[in-house]
Amino acid sequence: MESIKEEPGRKAGSPTRRERNAHGSGQHLRQELMDAADRLLAAGATPESLSLRAVAREAGVAAPSVYLQFENKDALIDAVVAKRFGQLAEQVTASLAGETHPFTRLVRGCEGYIAFAQEHPSAYRMIFEITIPVRDPDIPTGRDVFQLLVDATYACLPADHASPEKAFATATDIWVAMHGMVTLRRHLPAFPWPDTSEQLIGFLGALFPHLRPSI
Repeated sequence: MESIKEEPGRKAGSPTRRERNAHGSGQHLRQELMDAADRLLAAGATPESLSLRAVAREAGVAAPSVYLQFENKDALIDAVVAKRFGQLAEQVTASLAGETHPFTRLVRGCEGYIAFAQEHPSAYRMIFEITIPVRDPDIPTGRDVFQLLVDATYACLPADHASPEKAFATATDIWVAMHGMVTLRRHLPAFPWPDTSEQLIGFLGALFPHLRPSI
């Protein structure tokens, strides 16, 4: 999967030196624009304050070049956020590899989600803590990664209570709990928080006491 570049030494707004793309390398320009928008959003820009002119300046290209790759600002932001959601999905999926017990799979997937939030705080803020333009209400950005949680949750439900609706509702509760765990820890680092994994297992174990193994 093509990823948005992480540039530890590169600050948003600093001058960008850019070599001319070879003929036909529009995909490279598209990625450069996404990288630029990603840096600006990570640095604190909001979808409302972000301008295509600022993105072009950050990428070191002429402003009209943006419209050759994206129809408008919402399309650019959606592409950036979709890439970040894809990275989250990859990390969650990798955390599930090799696990077969339903409860253990759920725990490992949730641990992958929390690890992404802790390792990529700017990306996490971008996809969950700013208002993202809704381009298609029927196909929300990030739906695939949430479906991973729904599927793992469904596998943990007692057979006589399992339904898509119950799995969706329970997965939503788990997501809210995880989001609270990572954001409160970031905003209140001095609070005596319990170990993240122990808190997670305790919460999930209370939801599914019939499945909880020794982890």
